[in-house]
Amino acid sequence: QELVEKKLFNKGGKFDCSEEALDNLKKEADKQGLLYKNLRLRRLYNDLKLLRNAVDDEKIYDKFAEAIYHFLKRKEIENWSSYEVLEVDRNNSYCR
Repeated sequence: QELVEKKLFNKGGKFDCSEEALDNLKKEADKQGLLYKNLRLRRLYNDLKLLRNAVDDEKIYDKFAEAIYHFLKRKEIENWSSYEVLEVDRNNSYCR
């Protein structure tokens, strides 16, 4: 999962939420099957794509995208997402 999220950082280590970075994140997550197994990663990708479609100003987008990323990286959220994934798997809502 950490390796997948590194797709959102450029070579200089700066957060990069461009279309290309999001596409790379999705490709890597799909390759590892993480987009469906990990709720937090799926939420990150979906929220950033939604934000990309909703906000035209690049500076505003970058600011909010980084805030979403850091919010979802919080330890409480990681623990919550693991629990949620178990709930989703048990109900077969996302497992096909």
